[in-house]
Amino acid sequence: MRPRAGLFCALVLLLVHSKEVLAADPNLIILTPKNGSALHPDPKRGPVVVVKYEVKNFTVVGFTGVPTVSEREGHVHIWLDEDPPSFTHTASDVWVYNRVAPGEHTLTLELVRRNHTPLKHPVKRSVRFTMTAE
Repeated sequence: MRPRAGLFCALVLLLVHSKEVLAADPNLIILTPKNGSALHPDPKRGPVVVVKYEVKNFTVVGFTGVPTVSEREGHVHIWLDEDPPSFTHTASDVWVYNRVAPGEHTLTLELVRRNHTPLKHPVKRSVRFTMTAE
């Protein structure tokens, strides 16, 4: 019976230490705008782009106050075309761009660690859309 107990303990330790390996990878899904969509200015707010996204297997947190970094928590960088990224540090899953010029645009989102560095296996998504003049 003793060899089985040792084997059982070894398996438990292996599972505990490989928890991160067994967990699903972080994921990021852009819900809006849809790739290839044409957006029209809002009658009241003008040419706005409402970005909605979903983060899975990753916790969105602030980047200050905690010296450690993790592949499982951080924040989202969002940028429109070539503008510098904006940073989201809350659990909000909505971002709004105002006064978006008519024409074709590329929206990019990326999951990053607390210290703004990309994950070991980068999670970056982009969509292209067109803002119409009317």
